[in-house]
Amino acid sequence: MAALGLDPKTLSERFPHLVVLSISDFGQTGPYRDWVATDATMCSVSGMQFKAGVQGREPLLTPGAMVYDIAGVMGAFAAMTALYQRERTGYGQTIDLSVLEAVAQQTDWSFSNGSMTDAKLQEAPQTRFGSGPMYRIFPCKGGFVRLVILSPRQWQAMRAWLGEPEYLQDKKYESFLGRMEIAEALNVMIGDLFATMTHEEVAFEAQKRGIVCTPVLAPGEVLENVHFRSRKTFVDAEYARGERGPVPAGFFEIDRERQGFRTRAPEKGEHSARIAAGLWPDVRPKPVHPRPAPSRPFENLRLLDFGIGGVGVEAARLFAEYGADVIKIESKTYPDFIRTVMSTPLSGSFASSSRSKRGLGINLKTDEGKRLLHELARHADIVTENGSTGTMDSL
Repeated sequence: MAALGLDPKTLSERFPHLVVLSISDFGQTGPYRDWVATDATMCSVSGMQFKAGVQGREPLLTPGAMVYDIAGVMGAFAAMTALYQRERTGYGQTIDLSVLEAVAQQTDWSFSNGSMTDAKLQEAPQTRFGSGPMYRIFPCKGGFVRLVILSPRQWQAMRAWLGEPEYLQDKKYESFLGRMEIAEALNVMIGDLFATMTHEEVAFEAQKRGIVCTPVLAPGEVLENVHFRSRKTFVDAEYARGERGPVPAGFFEIDRERQGFRTRAPEKGEHSARIAAGLWPDVRPKPVHPRPAPSRPFENLRLLDFGIGGVGVEAARLFAEYGADVIKIESKTYPDFIRTVMSTPLSGSFASSSRSKRGLGINLKTDEGKRLLHELARHADIVTENGSTGTMDSL
């Protein structure tokens, strides 16, 4: 690209309003800049492999192209953040995105938990857990479900579903580590219950009870699933010339409109005439004032983070690291379950996802707690949450 005069630095100098994003395995600078990676090697170098397999056996790799999927998502986030900042400054910028750094930042806490294990001089667990002890997969009639029971409330709901047997009432079973003592017997009980229902019936009943549970769907089942149909997850579209079928409609909405697939990819030369006629003219004038000093794009924004577990807290962290004042809201009776999952007040996963934030403990069961929360909301720009349906309505 540099030989063609299209390297990021040259482009930004010629067109200072452009946002130029470069994605490469190890970035444009540094000792590994000319190295080439694969999904497998990047999984290893980023830390994702630290818990997957045992020495002396072949590595257990993530399916698909997860590494480069993550890099694509982070590239989109970086570009949108730069465009947001350009609205304030008038200037674009060059973004040098390293796949390695994106994956180390955005995978499932492997990097942070591996680092913590190492710092404590502990042995890293080298096991083949299958679906794992935390997010077990259970067989049902004609299919499978994945079940998550981490918080005390989820456990209490599951215990009620099992008929409140006396021998499950011990308080120690409200923690994940406590339940590990009876994991084998508990899995048999849950398995016997689920074997009487289809996987979609199990997931529906579990979610009704406030338990995190999803059906493991085959591709054909995904297209027929009542939830995806009700959400209009797929659109019927032309995906290649003369070929139509269901295409994912995009996974987020802006002003209630799905942001995703619009048209198929053009064939070579198909749009040449339209492009030559100025289909996408860039009428943005070059900025006349000097380029301002570097700043974080989301400064002067305040975000209230009601996230739990993974998605919500990680989204809020991205805002925090790019300058927003992020306040994480918890209560002692219902903390973020990822904080206490290992029966400690602070886990490595929680620390990783909460860095750069402020924290506020508030009792929302009192009138004063609700008043304080609503007052805080009046001074916030953004709210993020990923709780059960209805949770925020009740607040």
